[in-house]
Amino acid sequence: MRARTLPALVAVALMGCASEAPRKPQVATSQLLFEQQYPGGTLCTTNDCFATVTVGANCAVTVTPQVLGVATGVSDALLHWTIAPAAGVGFTANGINPKDPGAWNREFRNGRRVSATEFTWVDKNKLDGAPPKRPYGYNLEITQGRTTCRVDPTIINDY
Repeated sequence: MRARTLPALVAVALMGCASEAPRKPQVATSQLLFEQQYPGGTLCTTNDCFATVTVGANCAVTVTPQVLGVATGVSDALLHWTIAPAAGVGFTANGINPKDPGAWNREFRNGRRVSATEFTWVDKNKLDGAPPKRPYGYNLEITQGRTTCRVDPTIINDY
């Protein structure tokens, strides 16, 4: 009896292995590639791109995402920075200051302080003859009470 049961169990076990669907390879999307290259970063694929600014005690400022990518093909994206609710915190008049104004001004326009807690820029995201994946550093400047706080995030255009 034992001799007959073993081959039957082996056959059933092998049938189960044969019927398992093969695993599909993971397709690398632009978002996935961006996140691998810039951990914690986000690739914006629409004409409205958002970053949230959080302010803790003693000017502990974080921007999420720290690296904001704007996908190839997106043009005239409106970039929004919004400060998470916190008492006594707001953007300075300058709010978002480019580290390299010459390069910045070729691709960005109409920077404005919409309110104490929102700042926007229009990102053309196209620069004829320029290479893709162009980084733009900027200083984000806010006040916390009477103290000016700064943090230095990055935008990657044409990713």
